[in-house]
Amino acid sequence: MNYNILFITALKSELSAIKNNIKKEKNYYFKILNCGLINSLYNLTLYINEIKPAIIIHTGICGSLYKDFKVSDIVFPTNVFLF
Repeated sequence: MNYNILFITALKSELSAIKNNIKKEKNYYFKILNCGLINSLYNLTLYINEIKPAIIIHTGICGSLYKDFKVSDIVFPTNVFLF
């Protein structure tokens, strides 16, 4: 059974980097949330209702803040803050 997998980013440039480094499968969906909490929540709700993903992978949100990260690096946070 194939499960839908939704890859989301805030920026188009982040999405391009992900799409260029992942082998595209028919059950993979790539979407841009846009910046800002309200935009992100609104768009994510639309995508969840449309695609009904089993897995959501949010990518690209930390690389631009730390120059030593490279495309495809995996970062696991030790703390999460809501601003």
